[in-house]
Amino acid sequence: MAETLPLSACKLLIVEDEYVIAETLAEALREVGAEIIGMIGWLDEATRFVDTHAGQFNCAVVDINLHGTLSYPLIDALTAQGVHVVLLTGFGVEALEACYREFPRCEKPFNQARLISMLLSKFGR
Repeated sequence: MAETLPLSACKLLIVEDEYVIAETLAEALREVGAEIIGMIGWLDEATRFVDTHAGQFNCAVVDINLHGTLSYPLIDALTAQGVHVVLLTGFGVEALEACYREFPRCEKPFNQARLISMLLSKFGR
């Protein structure tokens, strides 16, 4: 019987405009069993992806600031689909719009272990 990795239930979309950060996240999360459904760095691309791939992922790690554009509309679309969203941001909680302050978040520079722990609390086996 194959060993089940802790995040094997996590089907993940990474929305991050810094490629190295996105790749580092993807690698770390794959190691603990997450399936990376997509890595996207632009808001318009991510919005199209979310619209056309609904139901194919259950979690998204989303950078708040994508090339100078705030990703709040994308976060709204994801939550409307029932996707668990973790914010990845260089901003402190006080810089977020009030309705997004309760979302789980990792501040940059991000801590991989903390992010994995946050996902384990939702998707861990």
